Amino acid sequence: MPRATTNHDLPDDQRWSLYHDLLENKQSGRLARGKASELLLKYGISRQTLSKVWKRGQETRSQGGRADVALKRKSRTGRWPKRTMHEVEAAVKSVPPHLRKTFASLAASSGIPPTTLWRVLQTRKLQRRTSRLKPMVTDKHKADRVDFVRSFVRSTGSGPMRWDDMHDRVHIDEKWFYLTLVNRRYYQWHDEAVPIRKCSSKRHIIKVMFLTAVARPRYDYNPRTMWDGKIGMWPFVSVVPAQRKSKNRDRGTAVTTPVTVTKPVYREYLLKHVIPTIKEVWPGRRSEPIYNQQDNARPHVEVDDADVTMAGCSDGWSIRLVAQPAMSPDFNVLDLGFFNSIQGLAAP
Repeated sequence: MPRATTNHDLPDDQRWSLYHDLLENKQSGRLARGKASELLLKYGISRQTLSKVWKRGQETRSQGGRADVALKRKSRTGRWPKRTMHEVEAAVKSVPPHLRKTFASLAASSGIPPTTLWRVLQTRKLQRRTSRLKPMVTDKHKADRVDFVRSFVRSTGSGPMRWDDMHDRVHIDEKWFYLTLVNRRYYQWHDEAVPIRKCSSKRHIIKVMFLTAVARPRYDYNPRTMWDGKIGMWPFVSVVPAQRKSKNRDRGTAVTTPVTVTKPVYREYLLKHVIPTIKEVWPGRRSEPIYNQQDNARPHVEVDDADVTMAGCSDGWSIRLVAQPAMSPDFNVLDLGFFNSIQGLAAP
């Protein structure tokens, strides 16, 4: 049987309870066989502590007629710490951030032992924090962001301003989606086994780039239902005959392969998928302008592309391309969590 964790400084109430248990179980001055082990496990103490409590109770009982097993130490005892919390704080803050990445480097640079740093970490005074890279936003980027936001402010005519409802805007963007991820988090009960996932190489997980278009959900008065705003998702893939024979397929079998996204490919998807689908599912009137908002990625076409403009203005529609400010992924709802939600629905 493994040895129980001992506790030398028992609280007074537990010391009295232990002494009473000893009095009840002592027969002719001796404990019954196995009773001492039960008391050791019950109170989490060693045999020396049990013996000291019993001897002290008997000695005080014989001297004064009343047993006393309370702790003699009534105040703070033990060795005083070498450094106060203020000294540790000053030593840690004097270390530059690039030397605080590990406990070893922080201890060596500050002169504080790792054990002391660990105890301070348990008090939550010292904390582990994560630093993430942020976009390099210049003054011009900031000014462009302000101008872009101001373009959504509308005048009501009576004085107060209001925000545009963005019912005329479609957010389009592309994203890599992986068949699975190297690390997955599951919420499981304590007796459940973690799902086993295997692949031949975690460096070559199947991934496909999708072009996604969404708009703000709203009530559609024609069918009298809510429109969810989901316009569509289109993978950048092509079906081509296999170049070589393998154990999985013969030569010439149609296989699906990813397509490198370039401006001609992006323009083709806008003309064949995005714009026709908007015309098919859009709940508003076609006479009102619709703005397809995209970021400034290199494969994207210009906002005044002739082919895209012509396709957007055909059949009485007015679908236009607009670009959001540079270094501003937070202006696209797809980058604000929609893509993460879709990735979470992927295979385990």
